Amino acid sequence: MSEMVMDDGFDFPRAFPRAWEVIQTGFRAGLHCGGQVYASMRGKPVAHFAFGLADEDKPMRRDSLAPWLSAGKPLTAVAVLQRVARGEVGLDTAVWEIIPEFAGGGRDEITVRHLLTHTAGLLSADRFYSQRSWEENLAQVCQSAVDPGWEPGRMAGYQISATWILLGEIVQRLSGAAFPQYLSKQVLEPLGMQDTWVGMPLEAVSRNRDRMVRLRVVTESGRSLPHPFFGVPESFAHCLPGASAIGPIRELGRFYEAMLAGGQGTAGRVLSADWVKEMTSRQRTGMVDRTFQHPIDWGLGLIVNFAEPNTEPVAYGFGALASPRAFGHGGAQSGIGFADPTHGLAVAWHLNGQCGEARHRRRNWELNTAIYQDLSLS
Repeated sequence: MSEMVMDDGFDFPRAFPRAWEVIQTGFRAGLHCGGQVYASMRGKPVAHFAFGLADEDKPMRRDSLAPWLSAGKPLTAVAVLQRVARGEVGLDTAVWEIIPEFAGGGRDEITVRHLLTHTAGLLSADRFYSQRSWEENLAQVCQSAVDPGWEPGRMAGYQISATWILLGEIVQRLSGAAFPQYLSKQVLEPLGMQDTWVGMPLEAVSRNRDRMVRLRVVTESGRSLPHPFFGVPESFAHCLPGASAIGPIRELGRFYEAMLAGGQGTAGRVLSADWVKEMTSRQRTGMVDRTFQHPIDWGLGLIVNFAEPNTEPVAYGFGALASPRAFGHGGAQSGIGFADPTHGLAVAWHLNGQCGEARHRRRNWELNTAIYQDLSLS
């Protein structure tokens, strides 16, 4: 592809020249062949842009359905906190009290808070639960022992999927509703995210096939191959609370606009302002994350920016100019959503090439920093 087809309502290249250069550089290097970018200031959109290809033969559009991967984790966190706010469970409630089959195997001390802050210590259980049923996935996690020498709450390690299956099951057992339906009715619809799914019905997969973005894996040699799981539309019918969110990136931006508004969405409220404050405050500080191999601060289900300005790229960070109050979550080697309350800024973007952790770390850092620069924020 020699040039990028664009779907742009805000003249992104002119308004965001530094960010556009980062995108072009990655495109020329073969790191991605398409993407979406959205940004708003104090609830007013300032960028909504799509470029390149969603698949080999179809252009990326602003309404294309992009895989958010782990960038969708905060949706599940909100669902859990809704049940906490109702008094049905506490953050320090042991998980086995809600899911009795989780008892034993050194797991008895693991609490809801540990799941949300990635301090539970089930890294050895963190396989990619792609092809199994919900019940099979849950049984697998409930039979997994805590990692040797791990003290829940005192050690940190980012969990891709295992603990998020538990969080989804907690929501199911407390609400009596299937997790995808609960999330749709109680989180997505109030936020005006009617084009987002976590566990997409097969009917919706069939109806939206032409809109779905095919995630690609870029090898060290530069080959671009369809992702073995998220490169297939039917994969999004499989509900993974920590990984299978899909929707236009504009709707991920809408989530962070609601968080900046104290939990108020376009069609309803999902959390009180006090619970949003709790969710986005530092619950885990200065702990070295065993998955990412450096310290990361966490709120409840999302990353909170480091207290000191960062000068070097860190995994899924918000860039060199983000304020200490910024919070959000990345999606594996492909995107991010975050908010910065200091500036009233919400940002979400997806680039459809997983190019390896090192190259994505640099790309993520440079693009986020460039967005701040183009908006004259510091």
